[in-house]
Amino acid sequence: MYNLFHQMNGFIQSNGGKTLTAGDSFSCRLNTPDVGPVECNVLLIHAPPECKGSLENKDVLYGIMATPDERAVFVKYGAARTLTNMGNDLETWPVPLWSDWSRPSLLQLDDFRGSLTEMVPVLQTKNIVATLDTITHRLTLVISSTALDLIQADMRRFPPAQEGVITNQARVTFLLDLDAGAQAYLTWRTGQEGPAIFNARPNPTGFHGCWMSFNGISPHEEATVQESISAREDGIELKMKGSTWERLYQALMSRTPAVVPVGTETINLSYP
Repeated sequence: MYNLFHQMNGFIQSNGGKTLTAGDSFSCRLNTPDVGPVECNVLLIHAPPECKGSLENKDVLYGIMATPDERAVFVKYGAARTLTNMGNDLETWPVPLWSDWSRPSLLQLDDFRGSLTEMVPVLQTKNIVATLDTITHRLTLVISSTALDLIQADMRRFPPAQEGVITNQARVTFLLDLDAGAQAYLTWRTGQEGPAIFNARPNPTGFHGCWMSFNGISPHEEATVQESISAREDGIELKMKGSTWERLYQALMSRTPAVVPVGTETINLSYP
């Protein structure tokens, strides 16, 4: 443990003293008792509830040993897509609580070839949680201040030209974070026809996604394309007409809590 802590500090110093936070990762070299020196990677997340009971500092970070392939997925696609897939493979919710440095990779970048997240620009945001309730048809979206800054900068590419009108098809896509309190997570890999669900309990009434996309419906599409909030792959996609896009745009730009109807569903927007 001391060796790992020492190497983490060395990594911080080599990166200009920038503090590591949840969603970051670093590489290290460990002297293991069974196979000797091993090159490994550590993925940092907020400590899951299973660990917090034994921790004095509840805000401590939790490190998961990972292979280089898994770290590559973590860096490109975020903690939620990486660790819920690993947790599903290892049958631990919502993330693997241990990791064997000698095991083969559970994930690699090719597992997500053809994903929507490879076809559009994706904001590398952290500390955003989205819960889609299947009974109330309500999407609860909680956005941190640092993530909001990134989203606002990207959304400025698609300002409402005039009330109720979208001149371009807005697509703002960003990563969602892990929420250990979730009932279920969407999971997806190349070859699946649609999203699967990784359950924390039987018959969940809501689920989380690993990314989210705001999609504008242009005026000439309004007669044929319906507003909706739906699961796509392991993410959540919102399709909105101009008037809905304007309401959401203004709420996010002004950092104002809001309740915005999207077709037959509702998005509840808040900030911690």
